[in-house]
Amino acid sequence: MGKTIQFRGHRQTTAPRNFKGVKSDVICGKLNGDGFKSVNIFHGDYMIVAKNEEGQHGDLVCVRLRGLEPVLKFLFYEDDGRIRVEDAPPKLDTAIYESADVEIIGRVIRIERDIPSGAGPPHQSSSHLT
Repeated sequence: MGKTIQFRGHRQTTAPRNFKGVKSDVICGKLNGDGFKSVNIFHGDYMIVAKNEEGQHGDLVCVRLRGLEPVLKFLFYEDDGRIRVEDAPPKLDTAIYESADVEIIGRVIRIERDIPSGAGPPHQSSSHLT
């Protein structure tokens, strides 16, 4: 099993160690709340995070801001070297930090969702997979 992390507002959980194509350790957090539903990430979804991957401009990352608890944010690099982090959807008062105040824990590489039993359409006909 992989390591665990406590996201602010997220339940701590574990992730499998070796995902295909991922060279770093992974951690996993379970989303608690609807702050990312505008980008189809919902309450109860699992975020698989590749530790120590810095993230590119626009990536969803797990980040620690000014030493506080880790949170999920979209990451943007400003031309002057500072880092802008945003929620989804971005708020009017988007925060911009000096790079020394931002610790990128890892990049979100996968979102997984549990599908509850009986979640199909109410008048489901018999279907076969081919």
